[in-house]
Amino acid sequence: MTSRNFFAATMETSSESSMPQSSPAHYSIQWRPSVTDDKSSVALCIGSEGNGLSKEVRDAISNGSIQSVHVPMQNQMESLNAAVCGSVILFEYARQRDTK
Repeated sequence: MTSRNFFAATMETSSESSMPQSSPAHYSIQWRPSVTDDKSSVALCIGSEGNGLSKEVRDAISNGSIQSVHVPMQNQMESLNAAVCGSVILFEYARQRDTK
């Protein structure tokens, strides 16, 4: 069972994912919990610059315990560094949280 509130930033898009679940874009995630949702906490795992996500987190994505999410890239861009990726995702989280 996937936790709706536990995410890991990956470099794989929905179409190229080797994981059993697709990896949605960061802006398509419903970050803001519903009024009736008692699980309002959100966790985001971001891997290290050189090694990416730990084996434990990758395994949790594979078995469906953690939902992967990605930041879409332009064709010429290979990747974002971990801090920038996390900042983009957290900006979207804050934007949705502050939208009334």
